[in-house]
Amino acid sequence: MRVLLVSNYFPPDSIGGVQLYTYRLAQELHRRGVMVHVVCTGEWATGENDLNAVRTEIVDNIPVTRIHLNWTKAEAPFRFLYDNPNVFRVMQSIIEEVRPSLLHITSCEPLSASVIFAARQAGLPIVMTLAGYWFVCPRITLQHADGHICSAKVAGWECMRCLAWESKYQQMARFLSERAQNSLLTRLGRIAWVTRRRGFIGMIGDMEERRRTLRDAFSHVDVVLAISEYVREAFVDSGLLDVSKLRVHEWGLPSVAPRSKTDHVEPNDLPVRIAYFGRIAMPKGVHILIEAFRQLNGAVSLVLHGNSGGGSSSYDDYLRSLAYDDERICFWGPYNPAEAVDLMSRFDIIVVPSVWPETYNLVAREALMARRSVVASRIGALPEAVCHEQNGLLVSPNNVSELAIALQRLVDCPELREKLESGQRRIKTLEQEMEELIAIYHGLRPVV
Repeated sequence: MRVLLVSNYFPPDSIGGVQLYTYRLAQELHRRGVMVHVVCTGEWATGENDLNAVRTEIVDNIPVTRIHLNWTKAEAPFRFLYDNPNVFRVMQSIIEEVRPSLLHITSCEPLSASVIFAARQAGLPIVMTLAGYWFVCPRITLQHADGHICSAKVAGWECMRCLAWESKYQQMARFLSERAQNSLLTRLGRIAWVTRRRGFIGMIGDMEERRRTLRDAFSHVDVVLAISEYVREAFVDSGLLDVSKLRVHEWGLPSVAPRSKTDHVEPNDLPVRIAYFGRIAMPKGVHILIEAFRQLNGAVSLVLHGNSGGGSSSYDDYLRSLAYDDERICFWGPYNPAEAVDLMSRFDIIVVPSVWPETYNLVAREALMARRSVVASRIGALPEAVCHEQNGLLVSPNNVSELAIALQRLVDCPELREKLESGQRRIKTLEQEMEELIAIYHGLRPVV
């Protein structure tokens, strides 16, 4: 069997949840004797041309082809975000060279749905893992620019309004009725030079055409795997796609035996150690955590373990300004994801303060594997792992005082921490998932 994996990005260039999952999947398939080749995005918004290079390298025994793009240089930037003819031609060449048995997509967002069209033209069976909301939300997060959670049950022009929320359009929209905004945005989205205009690029385009194209691409996939019940429900509720082939298939995590906290005692550590692990970004709610932590009483410390992953440096600066006079807060920078569970076992409480509807969240599950108390936002798929008062505490997202109260409870009550640490964990292992996935692969029709 030869499996062609398509991901948005891939280590070591990027180590977010999708990339780590794809890496582990590739390694496990390779270990089982399956020939694996990964295709992903390299650069995405730099370079002189819309397609700048296609380069293949070996990453830990896995061939990885990175397609270097600059979507802003495309003839039709908005369309290239969901249907990129350059990616289609590159994928045709890769498929012809690799001759895979099937295509498994863990994320096609930067490369566009053209990877699906190229695979279907070649007669390949297609498996797709839904780890995000890109097919129903051009912002990917299902979170409106003003912060509220979207159901995706909105008109196309409303998606454009959301995309253009922070542009000059917002200033104009204050003086227009919704009917006028609908008419204006729909017309502007069909004018080519407007879609390429600075300040509107990637925000204004033919949203209905995007929906038609992605609906068509989605229909060509043989098996669609939602990584959580929440993701499945979000796609079903949107009403935008044929979800008859959609099933829930959680990611599996490598089995790791957590060490005792006493194995990691460090000099001058404060009695109750709180930590955040993961990407430092606004949707992750790190600012909420810092504000809540500053309200805590007692001997406590907070460590922020992660970086922006190429995100906004202004957000980093904002976080440091929030923490500037509190010596209990430390920024420890990036960490090796392979050591996450072991690192988490050094702390007493792990916090996942997300403000967007997480589709799965590796950190919460790694913290549970580390047998630590977890405090997480009651949003997205997080409650599928963190059970309130059983293995962790759930709080309302974006609620500083509620998070502070939950943390203070754990600081003041070691018995509660012990109860949560011994609570039930329902985490699928990578070995379990691979058995399920291999069965799915073998159940697909042969290449025509």
